[in-house]
Amino acid sequence: MLGESKQASIVTRRGEERFAVSPTIAHREINGRVLLLLPRDSNLYAFNEPGRVIWRAVVRKRRTADIAATIAKTFGIPLARAQRDVRDLLDDLLRRGAIRRI
Repeated sequence: MLGESKQASIVTRRGEERFAVSPTIAHREINGRVLLLLPRDSNLYAFNEPGRVIWRAVVRKRRTADIAATIAKTFGIPLARAQRDVRDLLDDLLRRGAIRRI
């Protein structure tokens, strides 16, 4: 188990992370809907409203801590939940190659 200071350090570093859209990804916003096409996938993905807010923040290269704070405020949820939700989506997008760390 990590000590409290080590855990706090990891959380702080994760909050400082920034991401950018991978150059191989096709994405567009049409009528307020964000659409995403991955290179090795025949599916077209559409984000829900929180996903759209997160995607726009990634496009703007915002820090993950700022993205989570925006999600918490916009959707009236606790910050801890927003942090988990943001991290879950970003981790999924990383695995799929849609975004990269910068």
